[in-house]
Amino acid sequence: TLSNEFSFNHESGACPVCKGLGNQLKSDPVKIVTNPEKSLIDGAMNGTKTGKFYGDPWGQHIAILKAVGEELNLDFSKSWNKLSLEEKRIAMYGTGEKIYHVNWQFKRKSREGEHKWQTQWSGFCGYIEEEYQRKHQDKRGAAMLPLFSSIKCDTCLGSGLKKEILNYKINGINIFEMASLSISKLFHYLSDLNSDKYKLSPTQKRIIAEIAPLIQNKLQKLVNAGLSYLSIARKTDSLSGGELQRLRLAVHSGGNLTGVTYILDEPTIGLHPRDTEKMIATLKELSDIGNTVLVVEHDKDMISSADHLIELGPGAGTAGGNILANCAADNLKELENIQTYQYINKKKKMYQIAHRSSDEIAFMIQGARANNLKNIDVTIYKNLITSITGVSGSGKSSLLFDVLYYSYKNKRISNADSIIGLDQFNDVVLIDQSPIAKSSVSTPATFSGVFDHIRKLFASTDQAGNSGFKHSHFSYLNKAGQCPNCKGLGYKKVSMDFLADVQLECEVCHGKRYTDEVLEIEYNGENIFNVLSMTISESTEFFIENKKIIKYLQILEEVGLGYLALGQPLNTLSGGENQRLKLAKALLNSTKNQQVLYLLDEPTTGLHFADISRLLKLLEKIREAGNTIIVVEHNIDMIKPVTGLSIWDRKAESKVVI
Repeated sequence: TLSNEFSFNHESGACPVCKGLGNQLKSDPVKIVTNPEKSLIDGAMNGTKTGKFYGDPWGQHIAILKAVGEELNLDFSKSWNKLSLEEKRIAMYGTGEKIYHVNWQFKRKSREGEHKWQTQWSGFCGYIEEEYQRKHQDKRGAAMLPLFSSIKCDTCLGSGLKKEILNYKINGINIFEMASLSISKLFHYLSDLNSDKYKLSPTQKRIIAEIAPLIQNKLQKLVNAGLSYLSIARKTDSLSGGELQRLRLAVHSGGNLTGVTYILDEPTIGLHPRDTEKMIATLKELSDIGNTVLVVEHDKDMISSADHLIELGPGAGTAGGNILANCAADNLKELENIQTYQYINKKKKMYQIAHRSSDEIAFMIQGARANNLKNIDVTIYKNLITSITGVSGSGKSSLLFDVLYYSYKNKRISNADSIIGLDQFNDVVLIDQSPIAKSSVSTPATFSGVFDHIRKLFASTDQAGNSGFKHSHFSYLNKAGQCPNCKGLGYKKVSMDFLADVQLECEVCHGKRYTDEVLEIEYNGENIFNVLSMTISESTEFFIENKKIIKYLQILEEVGLGYLALGQPLNTLSGGENQRLKLAKALLNSTKNQQVLYLLDEPTTGLHFADISRLLKLLEKIREAGNTIIVVEHNIDMIKPVTGLSIWDRKAESKVVI
């Protein structure tokens, strides 16, 4: 059909170069050059296996590069940082069809020799892409992917469509430009098309009058779900978990189904209070037409809007699991002693951070322009907690991640004109909700570092000494003490071919990970498996007299993770738990008299009011130690006690609050 011509998912309309994806994988010099303080000839690319191969000083590619340098009078023995842009371009992307005379002095273990030939120079990016294409054909290219970045397709400019399709326009706008408008702008644009604002023929107006309301009806559902800032061209793999959940909700809310039970897990994550109101209205609409809506939530407004309330607790982890209340939302008698509702009704108060002001500038960002940021200037003051606020999609995370953190991580300015003063910090620590580990090997004990001290403690017992056991025997990752059948995992993985793999408890160690001999060694009546099975709170009491161990456990308690087991796999943690564990690790690694810049992305996500109060107290403690904190947040309880961030748009000469 003709409509297929306008779809990047159909061969009739898809760009022939990127196959409708809108982007291409290209080798990235920033990822290839891992040691920019070194030269290409002397280890600048040694951070990866592929880079080390191409950067081998006795290899053929370096021999060609040297020949290029001699022919063009370029010095590639300089460090990467000191090469000019033109020298970097030649090194990475080659010199086209120009031929060079190469004299390769090679060394391979016991073999040495000389080889002369003539060849072109394709550049390191060119060679790496050629290798990837060869290996990609037989699925061996996955190991090279870390050296690549996804960039906009040069042919279709990111649209995923054939060039000729983009020539068809309505009022000067093609289909991709229209799809790239934010949902709210697209809604208004469709309304304007049917007005006298644009000069359209009667036939065009008739067609638009039929189609536009159908599109706007679907767009309105997205607006109500708090997604008005997105475009319909946005790729779903770039959406957050909360955005995906709200997108699915919008799809279902447009179907007018009845008798359906909808289950939502914290749908207000990442939402500005204004957008939360729209989300509540959408859920009310689903309920009013005959559906049941079950929401797991910590947001005050969402809880206050519910018809029926179920409270679980009283604590987290093993301290929870009981129903404390199950009643109508207006049953105040049953709810008056419940902690959640005491915070909502303000009978319990949040911890209040003492307000502080400072005139000492930490750093200044000029001309920040990542994603939705419009060439803004930002000044951050030292030893303060600064909160970046604003509606969803206003550019908060772009400022934190794409400008500030990437500039620090890559050791060069990213998506801004300049950043002045960032170098005064001893470290910049990003604490977000991304997973720490994908396997079951890592645990809170191993990630925090406390497990090293626990293993040494077990190794110091008389039992361990008499058995000849060292601290390595108490690591389930070491052959010395791990169960030989499951290799210390505690389970065996069974492949189910076309189904997901199944994990079965190891029949030898019965999930305990260690050999029987290791499990016979005890400290204060408990073996290493029993200790890993303890919650952090329980282990704090157990190790109360050990100063080295208790330091780690107390910080894990302070960030609100006392209910986690020391040996709980990290791949089972929520985003909020991952974030708090990263914060604990950062605090454990901090050194006195060092100035650290902490970047936190919505740290209250998934937290109960009592946990938020505890987090506020901890952040104040970090600030009092002489550190600077920047928080992206929507939660009013987090925003109220800290310094708000005002940003200036240089071109508009107006104050902009993100």
